Amino acid sequence: RVLTARQLLADLLVSPTFQPLLRRRVASFLASSTKIFKSGGQLAVAQAIADNSDLLDITTARISTVLPHTLPDACFDYVDSTLDLGNSIGHKLATLPPHDYERLLHPIFQEDESTLIAVGGVLGILASYMQLR
Repeated sequence: RVLTARQLLADLLVSPTFQPLLRRRVASFLASSTKIFKSGGQLAVAQAIADNSDLLDITTARISTVLPHTLPDACFDYVDSTLDLGNSIGHKLATLPPHDYERLLHPIFQEDESTLIAVGGVLGILASYMQLR
């Protein structure tokens, strides 16, 4: 399985598009916490939260790191089965024209291109040797 819900969530949590959204949500939560502490008469705690600018960064980073590992496997299994990623991607790849399919795969094999050429050369030499015998 190449693409799973767990991998999608992990990638989403560190994406530059999602980080500002998460940061705004955490900031909103911290602001609500400040109000709760103020209303409870704990002004020192409320002030400490409001004055700590690193708290937002630390909390956002921690959520991005921990969340994928804290959700139950059943959650990921449900998303995998609902999205049906394997079949969806397989269908889309099957409908790609050959030129587009080649452009999609070329970067994957490009990093191993020298190894593939070397193995092909060795197999060619072995095949030639076997034919001479």
